[in-house]
Amino acid sequence: RKAAPESVDVFEHEEYLECMDQPLSKEDLEYHCPMFGHYPGGFLNVTDWGHGYRAGGGRYNEVLQCQAKLGLPLSAGTTGALIWRPWQDNMTLMDPPEDPSAVAFELDFDIGKHFVDHVFSVLRERDEWRGHLARRTLKADVEAAEAANDIEKGQ
Repeated sequence: RKAAPESVDVFEHEEYLECMDQPLSKEDLEYHCPMFGHYPGGFLNVTDWGHGYRAGGGRYNEVLQCQAKLGLPLSAGTTGALIWRPWQDNMTLMDPPEDPSAVAFELDFDIGKHFVDHVFSVLRERDEWRGHLARRTLKADVEAAEAANDIEKGQ
């Protein structure tokens, strides 16, 4: 489908009325969207990714039935690609842009290497901090055990 212009109210989804007696409320959409709880809070610095329905529950099954009736896929699929456009492969979230060069992406290996180096640097720093905390805890435990022995000997 074509991308919606900015003037469109993103909370209006009349297409779902084929499956529902009443339109979804803004509150219901805000609670369950974006991405319906498929990602944990904090992922990509998004505080709240929404709350999915309990798998196998009545509302969950209603949603699956509605999706099937509307011809929506059960999942969007996954890829290991760095950039995956919503009009490529089996993704049908929107039509391709009129000018593909306007959204072209060329890999820059220097930037990619810098990014990977930075990620590993952060991971090393995290591991060093965890090691520091473990050593500090061990030292405190040893000191506490020695102090307990000294107290026992003194009695």
